[in-house]
Amino acid sequence: MSLLAKYQERVQHQHGWEVELQCPECNHVAVPKYDGWTASKAIKLGDTPTIYANLTCSDCGRDLKEAAGGKLKELFKDVAIPVRNKGLLYKFLFVVIGLPLILMGFLWAGVVADWWGYGAFGWLGLIAFITTPAIFYFNYNIHAIRFVCECGNPRYLSMGLLGRSYCYRCSSCAKCLRLRD
Repeated sequence: MSLLAKYQERVQHQHGWEVELQCPECNHVAVPKYDGWTASKAIKLGDTPTIYANLTCSDCGRDLKEAAGGKLKELFKDVAIPVRNKGLLYKFLFVVIGLPLILMGFLWAGVVADWWGYGAFGWLGLIAFITTPAIFYFNYNIHAIRFVCECGNPRYLSMGLLGRSYCYRCSSCAKCLRLRD
């Protein structure tokens, strides 16, 4: 398997829903029928959930996205983002934003102080060689968190977004995980 294929496998979300919901129409409580998922650009912020799964009541066939949104808030309200995830995000921001700004400031100061000419800004091309692998590295490591679980058989399903956090639930042990990427 190539490095790019491993990367794509690692960052790909597995969508699903394995939690019981109560249908507001017929009051039937069961795991809803999962009919795949639909991508959407309508991401809701704050504590408003975004559900991508197409969920219907197994009894009456009613759409259960609203019920799923309420359940997502209930399941993930007390789940904190792992420290490792936050640390990777801070390091990523430093490498992708901080280092280029420091390099640009250093180059600008050198040109103003006449240490070197404007050709020194050619060093900014170095940013491309730093940024691109850094993005792949941090993306890979952020998503690697989903491949580790206390149960020893991690099978995290993406249930949706709660604000800007991706919400996952392990199919093996029902552990909930929130990540930012």
